[in-house]
Amino acid sequence: MKRKSLSVLLSLLGLFGIVPAHAEWKLLDLTDEAAFYVEEFFEPGPPARIWEVVDYLQPSASGMRSARVLWEIDCAQSLARTLIFVSYPNRMGMGEAISVDRTPGAWTRPPADSPLESVFIVTCGVEPVSGPKT
Repeated sequence: MKRKSLSVLLSLLGLFGIVPAHAEWKLLDLTDEAAFYVEEFFEPGPPARIWEVVDYLQPSASGMRSARVLWEIDCAQSLARTLIFVSYPNRMGMGEAISVDRTPGAWTRPPADSPLESVFIVTCGVEPVSGPKT
């Protein structure tokens, strides 16, 4: 019962864009533009929810150096969407937020060999269905 209460509390904190200070981040993917980390402990589904930190190698024109993204993952349909996107001036989502967007994004199928596909695989334990080949 305590685990359920903790899960509910973490979910509520997530809805307000707050990630616990003790979050354990695991390097998931690395591109020429950014490093992608996911929180080791996430809310299983359906739909599953998982936090990701995107640590950009170069700051954007607005001063964003990193972002925290709350993903909602539909494992059965092989779809994902953002629930919350928060940009930060420092690495690893540190500092006062530059911007917060709580508008749910459109459902999308994770592109093959992308950081989002890696998030999907970690969350669901399987690769997303890529659909028919033409």
